Amino acid sequence: MIETVERSAASTMVQAANEQLTELQAAIESLDQRISEAQVELAAIADAREDRAHRLSTARAETERLSGEHDQVVAYAKLAHRTPNQSRAIKAASDAKKAMQAAQGKLSKLEAETTEADQVADARELELGKQLQLWHLERAAREDEVQAVMRGRAQALKELGEERYAALLQGYQTKQRQLDQTASYLVDLQVCLHDLYESSIQDLKDWPDLQREFIGLRPVDDPTSRVIEATLAYEDVLLREGLQVRMSLPMPWDMRDVLYVREGEMFTPGLLDERRRRLQQVLDAYRQLAANETA
Repeated sequence: MIETVERSAASTMVQAANEQLTELQAAIESLDQRISEAQVELAAIADAREDRAHRLSTARAETERLSGEHDQVVAYAKLAHRTPNQSRAIKAASDAKKAMQAAQGKLSKLEAETTEADQVADARELELGKQLQLWHLERAAREDEVQAVMRGRAQALKELGEERYAALLQGYQTKQRQLDQTASYLVDLQVCLHDLYESSIQDLKDWPDLQREFIGLRPVDDPTSRVIEATLAYEDVLLREGLQVRMSLPMPWDMRDVLYVREGEMFTPGLLDERRRRLQQVLDAYRQLAANETA
């Protein structure tokens, strides 16, 4: 009962952590969106300020140009006093004055508009700057929360994994015990069958023909037959799966050096023991390699 509660608690903790991470990520994305929009607005404010400054500079240059032309025309009109060119010079001076005054009026209006717009832009930049600072601080705090939740989730996930492993291991061991019990039962049946076979042979000793027929019910089981049967089984596996054997493995010996028993080693216990030791090492190493690849 305690295990069930603990497993449920760990699972609940992982689920809660996942939900918190989703909410925090959504909050961070929202902050990033607002930060991005504010930065775009700041860039637009800077571009607008630059455009106003350019237009103001152009207007000032035009006003200075027209003022210079006006001064030049006025000086010419003074020189044309009481000459045939006086009338034309006076008209040119009047036109130049009107153009200069119009430019000055536009410049004054533009300067006022620029000043007002710059003040509004400065206030908005200050407001956005403060807001950006707060958003960055809030984002950093959310990132810290994410890291804290991730650490807690990692611990809870570790506990949940251990609990699930324990539950799966328990189920596996239960099936293994059932298999062992079945194997034990099978061994008992085989022992009973063997005893019945032996006693039957003795009971039929007075009937040799029937005794030989009964003996034929069980195949010959001696070292020679067992070696032949094992060899046949080995060859059956090679025929069935030999082409799928991984011959290139990260091991000190080539697979071909350990799979086959050479003629000189077959009946030499020391050499055969060494070959078996190598083959066992290859099997252990391959099982570890396959387990790592599967994981």
